[in-house]
Amino acid sequence: MAPEGAVPEAGRQTGAVMRRQRVGGVEWLVPSGAPPWLFLAFTTRRGGVSRGPWAELNLGRSTADEPARVEANRQRVLAAAGPEWQWVAMPRMVHGAAVAVARAGEPWAPGRGPEADALVTTDPGVLLWATFADCVPVFLWGSATASRRGVALAHAGWRGTLAGVAPAAARALAEALGTGPERLHALIGPSIGPCCFEVDEPVLESLGRRLPWAEEVLSPSPRGAGYRHWDLWETNRRLLVEAGLDPRHVAVAGLCTACDTETFFSHRASGGRTGRMAGLIGIRPGAPAS
Repeated sequence: MAPEGAVPEAGRQTGAVMRRQRVGGVEWLVPSGAPPWLFLAFTTRRGGVSRGPWAELNLGRSTADEPARVEANRQRVLAAAGPEWQWVAMPRMVHGAAVAVARAGEPWAPGRGPEADALVTTDPGVLLWATFADCVPVFLWGSATASRRGVALAHAGWRGTLAGVAPAAARALAEALGTGPERLHALIGPSIGPCCFEVDEPVLESLGRRLPWAEEVLSPSPRGAGYRHWDLWETNRRLLVEAGLDPRHVAVAGLCTACDTETFFSHRASGGRTGRMAGLIGIRPGAPAS
């Protein structure tokens, strides 16, 4: 177990963006320098009760792990997040670009969340939650005034990236706040990096049709013709900047889940038999106005 502190650099040399933290036995990563009103965390695979390929902190209900262990892990994470949250918003993810708004007084019934790959809230006490195992977590937050704040969480796999889920979440958050996207901040969290994300011709064709600068986020693959490595981090960063975010406000954790399977679950590195991490973001209830 690595000591609490800076995360070892993996993929790109940007490890200072997030740091390790242990709360109640759960290990997660939190952003460096976040405002005091913001709660943001990305779990690792450490600190849970699951075994085998799902060890330890598997949070994915869609995996072949024992459901009781998954629920025990989820309760550990929620306990670490604190008791102040009114409810936890979890969408039914479909690898698209739909955005759902979560409101404090309108909780979804368990398992009845909307089909969406991005969530937005401007209400304190609503904790946004999505699970990941290589797909890109995109965290967004901003303030229109000292008391008017908002957060968003996008699940950007390669399909969601091409569909534009990250900029859709940014636009929805800016609209909810009644401000411009230049007031927003974003963090692209741990996910499969350009070092490991290889794609084939059908995906490359889709990418080329969607993005005029596709060649700038591709690199050669050791497998040769017909395969390339795709930089999902830079793609989502550029899409957010195109949507109006200030480039200085978009951070990339640069942590590859496929490179570091001791810390993270990775669908690709494991051949699909693995667990899920969770991304969580919310507005802390009772946080100071500054």
